[in-house]
Amino acid sequence: MENIEGLFGEKDLKQVLYGAVILSSFDGKVHEKEWERIQTFADRHWQSRYGDFLSFQKNLLYDVNQLLGDVSELFIRADSLVEELSVNLKPRQKTVLVELLSEVMPPCGVFGNEDADVLSNILDRLSPEAEEGMNQTV
Repeated sequence: MENIEGLFGEKDLKQVLYGAVILSSFDGKVHEKEWERIQTFADRHWQSRYGDFLSFQKNLLYDVNQLLGDVSELFIRADSLVEELSVNLKPRQKTVLVELLSEVMPPCGVFGNEDADVLSNILDRLSPEAEEGMNQTV
């Protein structure tokens, strides 16, 4: 993944990181390799003007851990977040997010058909090409 200074504003980056953690936890936990990839992404995009990353990280992990006990709520949050990101992100941001999600969802080795369907749907909704197709039909 490339480092693009200022690609994400604070709100977008926080939502992207929240989404990546939620989506990587579909199998019940965020695995170490998944977290390392998310952390590397955050290190590349987080700017000091966004505040203290460690505080954000602590709150993020607390929120996601609360969701792990309720799979239906986890899916609802993920769906809502993907919808918001698909509307708010620019095509280049979506491309970078899709790259991250492609890296954080599969590594744990528990990538069954249901997970694959969820990932495929998410990637389709976030794809810059989906936005272009929507704009052409309007």
